[in-house]
Amino acid sequence: TLPAEQAQVLAVLTERFTALKTALAAHNLAAWPFNSGCFALLPVPAEMNAEEVRQRLIREQSTGVIAVPSANALRVAFCSIEAADIPDLVVRLARVIG
Repeated sequence: TLPAEQAQVLAVLTERFTALKTALAAHNLAAWPFNSGCFALLPVPAEMNAEEVRQRLIREQSTGVIAVPSANALRVAFCSIEAADIPDLVVRLARVIG
């Protein structure tokens, strides 16, 4: 039924959200307030450029994210990452921006 499917999706997204928040805190990485169940916006340090960081993540960490130059931030689609894989994602982010 639709309500059961919605509850299942919400549970998965909540687990991923919690895993991301926990991993970010463990690496002292900031995130702006979450306003969707699918994406996180991570500010890039002022001395860095979001697009250059995005390219380094691809090149050095085999990690793809979206740069948001107007905010000097990275958009991370945590909705498509298994909760168990999120800590590794954050380690990769921390290696470049942390």
